[in-house]
Amino acid sequence: MTVSGFTHFTLWDINENLYQSCSGPTPHVSRPVRYRRPQCPRFLHLATGPVLSRPPPHTSPTDQYNVNLLSEITSFKGMMKELRSEIEIAASAGRVWEILTGFADFPQWNPFIRRARGNLLEGERLEVILQPSGARGMTFRPTVLTADTDRELRWIGHLFVPGLFDGEHIFTIEPLGTGRVRFTQREIFTGLLVPLLAPMLDTDTRRGFEEMNKALKARAEQTPV
Repeated sequence: MTVSGFTHFTLWDINENLYQSCSGPTPHVSRPVRYRRPQCPRFLHLATGPVLSRPPPHTSPTDQYNVNLLSEITSFKGMMKELRSEIEIAASAGRVWEILTGFADFPQWNPFIRRARGNLLEGERLEVILQPSGARGMTFRPTVLTADTDRELRWIGHLFVPGLFDGEHIFTIEPLGTGRVRFTQREIFTGLLVPLLAPMLDTDTRRGFEEMNKALKARAEQTPV
């Protein structure tokens, strides 16, 4: 299923990191938050919405814990996290841009963005497969925000709906002199789930940035065939 940009990454995956157990009656929530009792006792399924109301009296300790944690999730709206990785490359801006936007060749060299396709025009949707080493792959469909030749590529994607977990991915090429540039890859994450997904961002995603930057440098510094 694809919703607002991401596929193969569901709230079940998120909940696996949040909850170790759940039991008892369904917590009392205010509309339009929707809560469904899980079939598996180790997971909760939460469809996003506004703030939870107070739980009913005589709530069990486990239910109280779940309601408190769900309430904590809704309080993180507007949270932001940024990842950044940069590297100097002994190549021209044009050479680096050519490799960065040569989507057809990504499977040959890119250890993070395994595949990408689409037109690099403002407002166009891309299809991108991300898979850092040692992690599961994720397909998403971001919207191009900027495609400034030899300077900057920027796109934004959303998990399910805007405001839940948004990622603005930015690639910049800064000339440092003749035949040398600084390549910077960064991403700005915002939304309710940022604090909950931060451990994954700081490990898998950060590793993906660094591996891609090194691979881009190696490819750009090779003598073009």
